[in-house]
Amino acid sequence: FFDWWHSSMQEAIALRDLHEAANDEERFEAAEELRTAAMSKLQQLNAIKGRLRQQAQVVHTIGARLAQQPSGTRPDEGEVLQGAATKMEMLLAVIEDG
Repeated sequence: FFDWWHSSMQEAIALRDLHEAANDEERFEAAEELRTAAMSKLQQLNAIKGRLRQQAQVVHTIGARLAQQPSGTRPDEGEVLQGAATKMEMLLAVIEDG
């Protein structure tokens, strides 16, 4: 959270500086700061996507196991977990394509 907040503050400051820039040099510096902040947020989002993808795989694996051997669970719980994992993977694909 702190890294996201820090990047957001850097982005906000860079945007303010860009709007208040008095000359081309100041605009260039502010644009570079904005680019750096945006790249930082993009890297953070990619890391989050990677962790989500790992968790989706865990959910999918557990769901498949429950669907095959429902020991003490409702028969549809494995299918529900598999469906949730599939939806998570679809959402990640939309984020990547968007």
